[in-house]
Amino acid sequence: MSRSDNNGNGPQRQAQVRERFGPLIGQLVARAKDQGKLRPDIVALDVPLIQLMLEALTDHLGEPEIWRRYLVLLLDGMRARADLQLLPELLAVQLGQSESGTVGTARR
Repeated sequence: MSRSDNNGNGPQRQAQVRERFGPLIGQLVARAKDQGKLRPDIVALDVPLIQLMLEALTDHLGEPEIWRRYLVLLLDGMRARADLQLLPELLAVQLGQSESGTVGTARR
């Protein structure tokens, strides 16, 4: 049995979480953009990927609290500012979801 099967983070559980929280994350991202707090090129899919990055960092370094520092750093980079350089498009191919198209980087 893999580690992900033991702690409830297997593919089935991930799909359940995505189904339940995906729309909420989308609403949160849209609201933050509408309020001018979030950079316009952030998409809802960025949120769980950021969580995955923080989780991987914590696991890799074996430091359970290190994610706090990097979450602040990441959130600062997500804030809307006048001097932003736009993010590269997030390609669906990069995520293994599709062979064409983008995941949706809205530009304002």
